[in-house]
Amino acid sequence: MLWLACAESMKRRFREAEKRDGTAGKIVGELDQKEKDHKSVDKFLLEKAKEYGFLTDTAYTILLNIYEMRCIYGHPYEQAPTPEQVTHAAAMVVEHLLVGPVRLRHSFGRTLLTSLLEDRNFLDDQESAVDAFVADVVHRIDVRIHGWLLDNYWRELEKLADDPSMKLLFYRGIFFTRAFLTAVGPVFSADDWHTRAGLYKKSLSRVFRGKALFEVIGERAQDSLVGSALEQAREHPRVLQYLERLMNDGALTDRQNTRFLEHIDEMPIAKLRSSNLSTGVCLKRLLVELKSHTGTSNGRP
Repeated sequence: MLWLACAESMKRRFREAEKRDGTAGKIVGELDQKEKDHKSVDKFLLEKAKEYGFLTDTAYTILLNIYEMRCIYGHPYEQAPTPEQVTHAAAMVVEHLLVGPVRLRHSFGRTLLTSLLEDRNFLDDQESAVDAFVADVVHRIDVRIHGWLLDNYWRELEKLADDPSMKLLFYRGIFFTRAFLTAVGPVFSADDWHTRAGLYKKSLSRVFRGKALFEVIGERAQDSLVGSALEQAREHPRVLQYLERLMNDGALTDRQNTRFLEHIDEMPIAKLRSSNLSTGVCLKRLLVELKSHTGTSNGRP
């Protein structure tokens, strides 16, 4: 009975996963065909559950032993498990399979990334639509692939950042990342965030525009992203709006504030105009320009 519960749980997990993952659907198709042909599916289920990621290597070994012992006890060998063995087997089935929800792993992640990066009509281009999508799928994704999913997404987003024709797909990725990290937490350690701030400069400098997310990545990663934003602002001045928002929210350190304001003081006035920064943050630079303009127009040095 314990093995039947275990086998049926694995079947249910694959049927649940196939709603969003074609690889799980193929496994369900093989399973249905084997049952139609009156073939045993028990060992097949265990192997596919391990391959797909429903079972760890340890869980697979434990459940395989329960399956093999079930074959012994289920045949007329005049052997039966002790009550202690039954209790232990029940605890193992519950711990390694029944108690956990269905989680989607790499196969689903690859399919999801393909849709996000290639299908322009996969989602509306509004941030609210992406937020709603993330809220629907994030808790179905196995926590063990969170870092893998983000790294693979950001690697591709960096390639799209400077291509105006890919603006919709690039900002979809920014919205997705913000919503994903808000839902699951920081994912990486401060050291790992520092490394990624250097790898994915164009994407992450736009992701961390709000205080809540910016504060969880550590000061070194913050410093790196502030520097990246200032560097990018030479070609794309509107990136500075993210720093202004962080400054207004009190998320920047004193040194980060100084770097931001010094950069504004040194900007060409044409770049400053196109940055769409508020008048307040640009006031010092504007007054300098105004004095220069007035002095020139009046013929004074």
